[in-house]
Amino acid sequence: MGELPLGLFPRLVSEAGPPGPALAGEVIVGSGTPRDGRRAQHDGGGSEQQEGGDPRDAPGLGDRPQREPGQEGEDGGDVADAPAHGRASVSSVAARGAAAASGEGEEDGVRKLSREELIELVVDDYFGKTDVNRLDEVLETMQPDVTFTIPTHDVHHAGRDTGIRSMFERLYQEHAAVWHGDFHHVVDVDEQWISSQFTVRNTEHDGSVTEKHNCNFFEVVDGKFSRVWVYMQGENTLN
Repeated sequence: MGELPLGLFPRLVSEAGPPGPALAGEVIVGSGTPRDGRRAQHDGGGSEQQEGGDPRDAPGLGDRPQREPGQEGEDGGDVADAPAHGRASVSSVAARGAAAASGEGEEDGVRKLSREELIELVVDDYFGKTDVNRLDEVLETMQPDVTFTIPTHDVHHAGRDTGIRSMFERLYQEHAAVWHGDFHHVVDVDEQWISSQFTVRNTEHDGSVTEKHNCNFFEVVDGKFSRVWVYMQGENTLN
């Protein structure tokens, strides 16, 4: 299933604050010290935080208020057309593609993302598009041979257009809505790794909400995810 980047765990736990709930295998996840805002960012180079409270209760960052996934905007447009997670609506995947075409940020012909670009890839392009059911755009963040491993449930998926697509289709079928936020990141720009702690709120079809505190590790190759590990609290939702 690939080598797990356990070397990032000590940094993640020590820098994100007091640990939250423990998962199977004594892997520690959680949102750490409570912080306001959708995007709490943290790594060894210092922390950045954008405050604004839970997006379900208060306006988000930017010009338009945050809304629940699937909810129409004030102008009748889909929420996917609004700034994702408080960022610009223009796809940062496309922006990075343009940078790659110009050779910007390349090392030995391989595109390397900056710290901010790695965080954007995770928060805006991956989770942001996941939360508004833009599956094709979610898959654009991944290499064709990407793998997803959920060690806490002994589950492994492979192939962007096969196993991973099917995994997301089942996620959408089994839930009325999904939301990810309260992020804490540890970033290794040299190795192109990013680990993220976050809160998940899954809205079931009966209207009930299940909240989890998860931790993901992402390996990035040439600007896209090549391997992902998901440490998940509670029942597995990535079947």
